[in-house]
Amino acid sequence: MSAAGAVLTGCFTESQDDEPTGGSSTMETGEESTGSIGDHGTSTTTPAGAPATSSGDAEASEAGTTSGETTSTDTPGEGETTNGDDSSTGSDLAPVCGDGVVEGDETCDDGNANENDGCSTACVAQWWTGNDEQCSDGQAEPCGYHGASCRLGADGEAVFCYWADSTEEGGCDSTPGIWTLAESDFAMDHPELVFPRDGACFTLAGNLQCDAADAFACEAAGAASCTQSLSADGLEETGPAICYWEGDETACGETSGLWTEPGDGFAMDHPNVLPPDTAACITQVPNL
Repeated sequence: MSAAGAVLTGCFTESQDDEPTGGSSTMETGEESTGSIGDHGTSTTTPAGAPATSSGDAEASEAGTTSGETTSTDTPGEGETTNGDDSSTGSDLAPVCGDGVVEGDETCDDGNANENDGCSTACVAQWWTGNDEQCSDGQAEPCGYHGASCRLGADGEAVFCYWADSTEEGGCDSTPGIWTLAESDFAMDHPELVFPRDGACFTLAGNLQCDAADAFACEAAGAASCTQSLSADGLEETGPAICYWEGDETACGETSGLWTEPGDGFAMDHPNVLPPDTAACITQVPNL
């Protein structure tokens, strides 16, 4: 979904929607040598009638052949070593993520294991807010439900949900995130943001949080969390608040929730009511 700065900072107008009809029972190494030197000996041919060679002569013949003698010596083939051990003949080694050196397919390597500093633990450059501190569990909850990671803003107050795997607008459309271009007004207003690509998929966590009254209703019903649903058109059209219960379909039958599959009509109309590609026990707050 295309992004605009106003959308990111806007408020939502809650609208009623139909109850889920889901209820149905029905997301280089170098070349390693495998060969080794066998027991290769030295053979010597002595012309007929010539005196036998003494052990000393045989030793001398290893350094060079004498007149009338022919010597054949097996030599190691390609990839073989002279000590009979397997070894690598190449000098190129696979990149080591975290050594501070950008090599191979790495797009960054800052020498640490901090996932929030713009360089992932897989050495892939990511969108960065300018703050590498961890979100609290409460701040991360709405992001985690939707398969996003949590990022604190540079001021330590703003909280963003970021979908690192959605590197194109099409992929971002399947999330509640907003595809924001590096040259957008929002990006220009926040120069601390770092975009490793043309755009990034993120949104303010507040866009996914229920208001206090809805959150209380879900909690009172024994739900694990409350999330703000969106219409298929994005943040411009806010759907109903959704209560979510943990557990399988059997456990759902003991709650006020309805077991909802990703392909159900309600889930199709509200693409962020379920965790990514996962069936879940949910219901709209007005249904309680």
